[in-house]
Amino acid sequence: MVKKYGKYTADQLLQLSKYLRSLPELQTKWQALALDNPTDLQEALKPPFFWSAIYELSFLHQSMFLTFLSGMAEVAIDTQDEPDPQQHLLDIIRRDLDSLDDMPDFDLPEDFEERHLIGAWYAQIKTIECIWYYGVPLNDLVANIKDGDDTALIKAVKIDRSIVSCPPIADRIARAEMVSDEKFFKMLQNALKGKPKKPTDRYGPLRYILMALDQEEVLDQLSINERYILFCEELGLYPHNTADPARSLHQFIQRWKSEQST
Repeated sequence: MVKKYGKYTADQLLQLSKYLRSLPELQTKWQALALDNPTDLQEALKPPFFWSAIYELSFLHQSMFLTFLSGMAEVAIDTQDEPDPQQHLLDIIRRDLDSLDDMPDFDLPEDFEERHLIGAWYAQIKTIECIWYYGVPLNDLVANIKDGDDTALIKAVKIDRSIVSCPPIADRIARAEMVSDEKFFKMLQNALKGKPKKPTDRYGPLRYILMALDQEEVLDQLSINERYILFCEELGLYPHNTADPARSLHQFIQRWKSEQST
């Protein structure tokens, strides 16, 4: 099936953008369900409970791991035989979101427990959140941290404070402790206080869709006007009530691309 935007049609991108917009509410709903079931939560989160090592995996491998843990591996495999795999997955996502009223039960693979699934799910949400803020997944920041980039480390910590237990970051903190690097710890202390100053705002889903289309090698093939039609008119991800929205959007995309190369 030939599609205009790589693996996606414009309507499928719209469905995906609606799902992305629902993620903050979905995360809040999950947290509320967990807090309403404290006994179940305490049992599920028995030590050792941490997920930061997952951030060394690519976004694709994170998704595959989460799919495996949630018992969706066979569904994902069967999806490849569907006439339109992307639409089939979007239908599954919509169905699951509509039915999320109680703590779900999962048939976990052998040797895995609920804490592994919860950790993998939370890591996936935080990785998507990182794309919203910075336009890149967390594993890209972790790769930069391995190369000695403290700016990437501070960005990662602002997304998920528990990421300090991720091996490359734990290693950097240990080395800073060894030499009493107070300047580093001051930066780390500030990062632990909260979210990035750059808001996740309405452009979060746009950054995610930009990344998806860039990976499909479609983004650079679109003209300024085609980008305007897609992102402003069809998806509603960028405002078109400015003097020159097409040019403004083009500049936004150019800044986003520039940030990916640094």
